[in-house]
Amino acid sequence: MNRLTTLIAVFTGLRIVLHTTHRMVYPFLAVFARGLGVDLTTLSAALTTRAVFGSFTPLLASVADSRGRKAGMLLGLGMFTGGVSLSALFPSYPSFVATIVLALAGSLIFVSTMQAYLGDRIPYERRGRAIAITEMSWSLAFIAGVPLIGLLIAWRGWRAPFPLLMVLGLAALAVVAWITPGDPAPAENRASMWGNFRTVFTSPAALAGLALGLCFTAANETVNLFFGVWLEDAFSLKIAALGATAIAIGLGEFG
Repeated sequence: MNRLTTLIAVFTGLRIVLHTTHRMVYPFLAVFARGLGVDLTTLSAALTTRAVFGSFTPLLASVADSRGRKAGMLLGLGMFTGGVSLSALFPSYPSFVATIVLALAGSLIFVSTMQAYLGDRIPYERRGRAIAITEMSWSLAFIAGVPLIGLLIAWRGWRAPFPLLMVLGLAALAVVAWITPGDPAPAENRASMWGNFRTVFTSPAALAGLALGLCFTAANETVNLFFGVWLEDAFSLKIAALGATAIAIGLGEFG
């Protein structure tokens, strides 16, 4: 159990980095738009592209069923690191779009595989608490990660977060490869990927759950997309102050 406690702490820390990368775009949307030399409509289209590509990540996440959970987590972290490296090394609008797409896809693959990994190893009666601890990373990204990104951008400009995120991604790959035990060989009678999709899309309960999640996500994304721009326009907030407003939202989510 001590090994699992360590893994839960490590996974939570890694998820703070992943979610900070995902969420930092929202409060600093106008800042990134100015730095990239595009308008807000163009940058919003980039976020739409990110969301569309994110819907296909279950196809890649299925590698955890055929190759093992550890391989799935490493794939997700590898995609994340490759994505942020593009903007760190070749800052431009096309590379920024590729960055946010790959970072989101990698994050979704890592999180879903990580949850499956914990589910394989933690008894049912304790599993909810373990998953809930790792989920705190979503709000902690706004409480701690995004304000720090705001200070970094105010100090060195919009490109500044990406070299740091690249280094953190490489470190995350090394840590997961080192401390995560290997998986047993997948069972030969395991359901196929397409069989799993067929099960989901022929289940009324699963489809209702997907529809509910889609509505929640669309509502959340709408608020996220506009609050940073609105705060900057309405109150002339500086970059560091925009980052600080994320703390209030993060505290609400944490509660």
